[in-house]
Amino acid sequence: VILQIAQCIRAQFKVPLIQGCLSYAHQASAESMTDSETVPKIKAEAWAFCSAILPSLHEVDPASAEAVKKTVSINTAGRPNWVIVKKAFSTVNINKMGIKCEDVGLLGSAGYNFDAYAISPPYEKAELKKCSDDNTLISTNKYADSSMCATLKMPRCGNGVVCSSSASLSAMSTFTFGSAVICLLSLYSSR
Repeated sequence: VILQIAQCIRAQFKVPLIQGCLSYAHQASAESMTDSETVPKIKAEAWAFCSAILPSLHEVDPASAEAVKKTVSINTAGRPNWVIVKKAFSTVNINKMGIKCEDVGLLGSAGYNFDAYAISPPYEKAELKKCSDDNTLISTNKYADSSMCATLKMPRCGNGVVCSSSASLSAMSTFTFGSAVICLLSLYSSR
């Protein structure tokens, strides 16, 4: 069970990095969203998120990782190539990283920054379809597996209430031994 928890946590840690990489790379690439004076700032934000997820992308697709590294590099002038970044984080590559595509989602969905994305859409109409995960690819990643998140049962504090960090804080409880073990296992097995 602890291994499943660690796999779930490691998969979920990758999600905001991918989302940030996609969001800022698209924003920096789109002239209608970012004027040329602001590109270096937005590109630096893209680089911050993309560089954090590049090792995971490199494990599953070294060529795509190298292409993303080159296009969002802060050492090069110009806008990043959105098509390169978008293709690098395909459903297949996301699944190989142990993540479900629905965890990452689509830019502009759920109303987030919708007006800006309406002006400069990140996807072609044909790409706006429900993603289809390959659970075999997800489960082959021995360090991260977001499919484990659905099967885990959160610990119960009492009266059937799920324990949470806010419940722990409000009860003034201290960091538990179990939490420490989970954190250490997560760090140790991510090597």
